[in-house]
Amino acid sequence: MGRQIALLIRCSGKQLALYAMLLFVSLSFSMYILLDFQTGFAGRRIEFESNIQFVGQSRASLDDPTMPDDLKQLTQERIDALERMASAESDANLIRSASACYDVELRMLDAGYLVADEPALRQSAELFDGMSRLASPQAYDTSSQLPAVLVLSFISAHVPYIVWLLPGVFVGLITLRLFDAGRLLSRAPVSGVQRFAILLTLQLVLGAACVAITLLVPLVFALLRNGFGDLARVALLYLLLTIAISLFCQFVHCMVNHSTVAALTGAVVFLSPMLLQALLAQEGGDWILWCPFIYFYMPSSAGFFSYNPSSDVFPVEGASFGRGLMLIVALIAILLIAAFIADVFVRGVSIRRDRLGSQATGADASRGFVRASRITVARGRQAVLSDSSFSLDPGHVVGLVAPNGCGKTTLLEVLAGNASLLKSGSIKIAGVPCSRNPQYMQCVFLVPGNADWMYSHLSPDEHLALVTAFWGQAAGRVYDDACSELAEFGHKAVRKLSQGMKQQVALTLAYVSGARCLLLDESMNALDPTHVKWHSHTLRQYANAGGTVLISSHILSTLEGLCDDYLFIEDGAVCSKRPDGTVADYYAETFEKASGNVLP
Repeated sequence: MGRQIALLIRCSGKQLALYAMLLFVSLSFSMYILLDFQTGFAGRRIEFESNIQFVGQSRASLDDPTMPDDLKQLTQERIDALERMASAESDANLIRSASACYDVELRMLDAGYLVADEPALRQSAELFDGMSRLASPQAYDTSSQLPAVLVLSFISAHVPYIVWLLPGVFVGLITLRLFDAGRLLSRAPVSGVQRFAILLTLQLVLGAACVAITLLVPLVFALLRNGFGDLARVALLYLLLTIAISLFCQFVHCMVNHSTVAALTGAVVFLSPMLLQALLAQEGGDWILWCPFIYFYMPSSAGFFSYNPSSDVFPVEGASFGRGLMLIVALIAILLIAAFIADVFVRGVSIRRDRLGSQATGADASRGFVRASRITVARGRQAVLSDSSFSLDPGHVVGLVAPNGCGKTTLLEVLAGNASLLKSGSIKIAGVPCSRNPQYMQCVFLVPGNADWMYSHLSPDEHLALVTAFWGQAAGRVYDDACSELAEFGHKAVRKLSQGMKQQVALTLAYVSGARCLLLDESMNALDPTHVKWHSHTLRQYANAGGTVLISSHILSTLEGLCDDYLFIEDGAVCSKRPDGTVADYYAETFEKASGNVLP
């Protein structure tokens, strides 16, 4: 799996949108360390000076004989700290004295001797305690002077929160797009568990990389200028947020593939605690501390410190980093389970079908490598094929012929493992029932008529690497010759290739997959005569080596010299025939006359 993930990371790294997002987020964060934004420490100085003015009054209160001894001791400690603040000649002494003063006030508050805004007081005490532990504490008048941990807090309060969500959204969408329905990797022979593990690992790695990149510039500058600080808190919450959002994208993506209603239901379930928090925040209550969404806003647990009491953002009372970490991890676990269940459900993987596939014997293979028995195929409620039976033998190239709209593409999709279209009957390849289980998907490779199933930003060489990593590498002369055909344009992005070149790439991927059954949907219609001849010869070699090929085309002359047998779709049913004359004559006799579209 390591090779597959490494390859997917490289493929994801070719998305220009990802780099644009990282640049935008990184610049949004960096501007607060590269530019001088006022922090409001002057407001703190005013607060300190106001407290110092009451030193005389506090000293006089010590003569009160009714004052408890512990209160006298606390009052004396506070007076000493205020006097040190008044005589401080450096920022370091001022901050350490302020830290000592806040500590005394907290103890007075806990003892019931002081009435104050407890969350604000505790946050100020935590702030100045952390600052006092720095090697050289100083008053930070601008954001460019802040140590790393305070830079993150400053950023989290100033940058619009949607910016913090962007990396998670991009990571989720980019990784899921690789396995999107109809794409190359959506048909890879991996189980639902393997696929989910690959996606999860990919999202974890890319999420961590995005966090590191977006925070790199502001943190490096802050570290070099002003030291480290307690950096782990906000950075770890940001990483967990990125992972949670990307997993949520995976959950919604899986549900959307099933139905829009299911996706909306999942979104409401996911967002309802956040909505409740917004509606009931004024009422308070301990329950809000167990809502993971308040910890997505990092100042809820880490705070934002501008040094100005009127603009500081204090954590939710009772909220802690440990609790937030625990809840976000729990949310990620819930999303993992939900996304996995949705993924397995959407892909149609069931324990029963896997058991049938694993217990299948070769008995059916003797009656045809590919065997369809009384199948009915439908898209939604519209039946496409009804009560059809046929078999395809090893070593044969079979043509699939019918006018447009008769169900050729739908039939090929069902044979490729899309069991959701199969309403009744059975399809087996090498004795394995039609499903998305790896045994079945390893046997078959579908090449659609258009190139949308490939990745436009990747090159043919990268597509070959994906196929060999997920399907395994077919050996022999067919593989070597096919790869050599792409040498001239193997390094170019697929979007830059002509339609004929794209079809050459698609056919080469089919050969390289090593699948024993190739399903080709009009896959040579755009080739020039030279390449039609070459690929016809290659397909014949493939069949002679024991493979089975089912190819549809409207260019009947291409099929004439290639196919051993034919499947025709007539009146909504599949029938196997070998025409006495040419395929073109049979087509004209059967379909053109029936429709009345015979040319004079």
